[in-house]
Amino acid sequence: MKRNEMIRLFALLLVVSVTTVTQAAAKNKDKAPVTAAETAATIPAMKFQAQPVDPNNPLAGAFQDPLFVKSFLGGYGVKADVEPKFDQTKTNEVNFYRELSQVMAQDISKAAYMISTNLTEEANPIFDYTLGTILLQNGENTNAITHLEKAIEKFPSFLRAWKNLGMANVRAGQFDEAIKPFTKAVELGGVDGQIYGLLGYCYMNGERYLPAEAAYRNAMIFMPEHKDWKMGLIKSLLGQSKFAEANRMVAEMLLKTPDDVSLWTLQASIFTQQEDYASAAVNYEILRKFGKIDFRQLMVLGDIYMSQDAKDLALEVYLQGVDREEPGKAERTVRAATILAGRGAFDEADLLVKKVRAIHGDKLSAEDDLKLLKVTSKTAFAKGDADQAVKVLEKVIEKNPLDGEALLMVGDHHLKNQEFEKAEFRFDLAGRIQGFEADAFVKKAQVKVKQQRYTQAVDELRKAQKLKPRDSVQRYLEAVERMLRQSSGA
Repeated sequence: MKRNEMIRLFALLLVVSVTTVTQAAAKNKDKAPVTAAETAATIPAMKFQAQPVDPNNPLAGAFQDPLFVKSFLGGYGVKADVEPKFDQTKTNEVNFYRELSQVMAQDISKAAYMISTNLTEEANPIFDYTLGTILLQNGENTNAITHLEKAIEKFPSFLRAWKNLGMANVRAGQFDEAIKPFTKAVELGGVDGQIYGLLGYCYMNGERYLPAEAAYRNAMIFMPEHKDWKMGLIKSLLGQSKFAEANRMVAEMLLKTPDDVSLWTLQASIFTQQEDYASAAVNYEILRKFGKIDFRQLMVLGDIYMSQDAKDLALEVYLQGVDREEPGKAERTVRAATILAGRGAFDEADLLVKKVRAIHGDKLSAEDDLKLLKVTSKTAFAKGDADQAVKVLEKVIEKNPLDGEALLMVGDHHLKNQEFEKAEFRFDLAGRIQGFEADAFVKKAQVKVKQQRYTQAVDELRKAQKLKPRDSVQRYLEAVERMLRQSSGA
């Protein structure tokens, strides 16, 4: 398998973890912030309770961690050192807060309504913070941001408001916007594993791998066994091509959780990044043994075996993959058949083609059907059945007269049989198809050489080199030029 394909595979594994939350971000960005009055108008209809977290959210584990919930969502009290205090001369406000505290213990929805209907520009920022935190807990992220920002506007060193503002932005999928609140919270002394971990996640989302690595390392000081932060650190290391360290971390995690499929998959990807294909194959075989290998991984494993010239092993895996393909979507296994034929594994290619046709039948796309026909043709040529091979190629050309590869293959057959006129006719047709012009010139030159028409052969080769310079063609051109000089007595 080509290294670039492995890189694309790994990139996919990295980005898939943020797709769901990114989509959430797009939705939330469309929502306009609301005022306190607007919030109050909606509160009676709300049912306040902690919203469940989508299990597909890459931060689901962190969101559901009891310590996390307590740290971010559970505190409505007052920290005197970094939070606003009540002016004891404002007895109405103090009394309201006392009443509110009692209500909050019993009915959080009523408490939110009380705040909303009494919130003013002059109100203590604790009320803005409290309402924002209740809204955050209820999943009203955009509204939560509005009220948390108001709390900070009134009291810029409000530590927990900064923390929860960062959290609200993360939950809204606004990772760039979450970085400033989290870093400000750290600056104010809010140092803990959750903040650093989420900060690392925000940096990772922006592909800022170095600060992400630093943030995740700090998170692991406080929470060394937290899987999300470990995985974040591994990904930040991979983003900087620090494969060896990342692999050591994965190996350590596998010792503790050997049945974790995601870790075996991740390590296989790291091995391919390191071009250690044998080790990658071992990982994929472990997944296969567990019955956890998916179609894409099967195809990657087959490609790895082909890169190691293990054709039998590759065929076994490819055949298993065919069973898992969605009917009519055979692109990947058709490609595998093409690879087998291209590497001279004609018997294996033939078996795979037959199974692909048996599984997909008439649901094969026209493009895939033509590709399989050409594999069949190459196999027939390899087995010495030229008549059958040409018959298949003519079928390809009948279905697609612009198939340059098929035209060249038929031309080659005629050239081999010294049917020069038929060969040149096919090469002429191929030369009119975009992408095949240069090869067609070379083929026509071969016809001229066979006919000892060296001057014309040289002209064809020079045209080919002008369109697509290649060392091999240049050497052929020079050889034909020597024959031309010898034939002319120069």
